[in-house]
Amino acid sequence: MMEYLDAVKEETSRILSEKIVDVVIGFENGTIPMRAQPAFFTHPEEAKRIVINGFCQNNLTAFLHDRPKEEKIGLICRGCESRAVRVLVSEQQKKREDLFLIGVPCNGILDWRKISREIEEEISWAVEEDDRIIVFSAKGQTELNRNTFVHDSCKKCQNPEPVGVD
Repeated sequence: MMEYLDAVKEETSRILSEKIVDVVIGFENGTIPMRAQPAFFTHPEEAKRIVINGFCQNNLTAFLHDRPKEEKIGLICRGCESRAVRVLVSEQQKKREDLFLIGVPCNGILDWRKISREIEEEISWAVEEDDRIIVFSAKGQTELNRNTFVHDSCKKCQNPEPVGVD
């Protein structure tokens, strides 16, 4: 997912600058290791805070319900989010013309619980690099194989590519 990060930041900045949307819902680094947090970007310069990695756990479509009906919303979406958006639109809970979907392919989210069990001590930070997870703790640095720690539900996913995106 990392290879798409710069393009997503540029597109987010563009659609906010051009006032195509009022807000873009995505992820930024959180304060808890291995947990990106949902974020609401309303100014083009905020796009630099966007992160896309296996630690982005939430399905961002859950936040569409709480937004004002008249608001134009950008949504960074993986396959699971794009499928959820189609359902919301088909059930007339959101109008497709009020959404701008920035699609990113998904390699699966990482199960932070499995990683924590493997390390067996408090983790101060973790980063994802290609097919590795580099974890920092009191033990020092530990490298893990990414595929071993992909969430079980993601291993079964047959549609990691978003569809119907802008």
